[in-house]
Amino acid sequence: MTSLRAGLSGCGAAGLAAIAATRTHGHCDIVAAHDPDQAAAQALQRAAGVGTVTSRFEDLLATGVDFVVLTGPAEQRLEQVRLACEQAVPVLLHAPMAPGLADAAAMVAAGEAADVRLGVLVPDIGDPVAEQLRRMLVDGWFGALIAAHGFRGADAASRAPRSPADALLPLADDVHLVAWLTGRSCVQVQAQTMRGLRPTAVDSAVATARLRGEVQAVFATSHLSAGRSFCVRGTAGSVLWLGDTVVVRGSRGYDGATFGYDGAGAERIVAGAALREARARLAPALEGHGRFARWLDDRDGFPCPAEQALLDMRTLDAMQRALVSGATEPV
Repeated sequence: MTSLRAGLSGCGAAGLAAIAATRTHGHCDIVAAHDPDQAAAQALQRAAGVGTVTSRFEDLLATGVDFVVLTGPAEQRLEQVRLACEQAVPVLLHAPMAPGLADAAAMVAAGEAADVRLGVLVPDIGDPVAEQLRRMLVDGWFGALIAAHGFRGADAASRAPRSPADALLPLADDVHLVAWLTGRSCVQVQAQTMRGLRPTAVDSAVATARLRGEVQAVFATSHLSAGRSFCVRGTAGSVLWLGDTVVVRGSRGYDGATFGYDGAGAERIVAGAALREARARLAPALEGHGRFARWLDDRDGFPCPAEQALLDMRTLDAMQRALVSGATEPV
């Protein structure tokens, strides 16, 4: 088994989480780190035992790592991707990929010109529950797909200002997740935002989308509540995912690696130790940094290559246009 050497840019909480994630398997290891804030880089070195830290991204590339992981500010990533491509170093970007469509398109163009692989790590895609939802869709358990709905609440953000320009960016992860699960492209969207407690900042945002095959998707986020929910519904069954709880109703049983369903028309709630154990047992094989490393070795596929992420960014761009026009916008 090959273990690739990875470099990390961004020594904050996301960087520490990335290091912890790579140490759940043997497919890659973060051996060097970069941050313009030298104190942050040294703090990560002490906390995680990374051998080399630097304040210059070029010096990170010069360490000879097999790929780089970008967890730092999205506004800095285009230049970092260009520098990595010049050195033929593959790049894994933590979602959101870029601050906007133009940067995302330029990243993909740089990767294509240099024949360098780029990927976007979307956290939920590495969750065994999401992997089982995808398999259930492929197996036809849901019947004909009708809708997918996602909600993300992060009330901590209500204590800090947020620019209306990036109000829809928190929806990016669910846009990626729906595209990966369904394999369907988005055709048209509508969107709106709302100000409430803070007159200068957006508190909530919602977007609706029509996917090919007349599938409907709803994406919502709010700084006034906390929590996470995701629902997939078809003509023959539905699954509601609420963190460590899954609510299942279908027309036939299903024997899945993460959770099972033994009813026919009855609602079943799957929760507790059994679900947590299954997720913990299956998660290392699905962990995103490891899958990216195996993809580079041509031993696995990767759920969200940059080309797919760019299509998803076009959906987000259409949502931003819909905010301005107040109309349904094509993607």
